[in-house]
Order: sequence, then C-alpha cells, then structure tokens
Amino acid sequence: MSDRFDTFTDGAKRALVRAQTEALRRRHTHIGPEHLLLGLTGSDAGTAARILTALGVDRHHVRRAVAGALDRSQVRVSGALRLTPRAKRVIALAVAEADRLRDRHIGPEHLLLGLVAAGEGVVAGVLTRLGVELEPARAAVRRRRAGSGL
Repeated sequence: MSDRFDTFTDGAKRALVRAQTEALRRRHTHIGPEHLLLGLTGSDAGTAARILTALGVDRHHVRRAVAGALDRSQVRVSGALRLTPRAKRVIALAVAEADRLRDRHIGPEHLLLGLVAAGEGVVAGVLTRLGVELEPARAAVRRRRAGSGL
C-alpha cells in the first residue's frame, strides 16, 4: 500500500486488497464502490461484516446482490487497475467519518460508513434494499466500539 494509506488500519488495508482481488477476479481494470463492499464483506470475522450483522444484514446477501449487479453491468476495459472517482469519494467520506468519530486511523467500519454515506450507485441500491441507513450504521459502529474496543 502506498503512503496515502498509512493511516489505514490493517483491517482496512486487508479489505482494500480483497477489493482489488474481487476486481481482478472479474477481470475489471478498476476498483469501484462495489468492489470495496465485496472486500469489506469478504470475511465473517471482519469489522464491517460484524456491523452489518448488528444491523440485521447477512454479509452473504450483500455479496450476492453486489456480485450479481457487477456481473450484469460492468464493462471489462483495458488499462491500469485504479480506484474509480466514486471509490475515491467513498474513501474521502470514510476519512470524514473517522474525523467525525475523532479516530486517528481509518478502519473497515469507516469504509463501510463511507459506502453508506455515498448514497449512490449499485452499492447504495443494495444497502437501501437491505435496510442499511447511515444513522443506524453510525450508531452500530459506536455500540460495537464501546462493547468490543474496535
């Protein structure tokens, strides 16, 4: 990971690597918010998966819905693998969420909040259909942190 990710926790970095893996597996040459969400939900033990569970959402439902939308709508193009403008916006929103919580590091929970806060595209549609909203997600992050020291 480059220096621009030096404030990311190991869990957030692992989620970004999983997002890259998801994009490569699908032969996409970009990493979009959909790949980020797949990266965040790639592990049962992950912070984002636990927060989604606390919100009553099964990570497997999220993965199936996002994967189905990716397989139907993405165009495979050539070029360097990079973050899309929407993925960059999600990361900027994650940084803002960390600031809001007075956190010095960006973790998977902040990336999840960034995805929810972005409110557009495939990810927003999937999360909305599954009942994930920003304020309850923020509250779940706060509860999780208070109870488990996230």
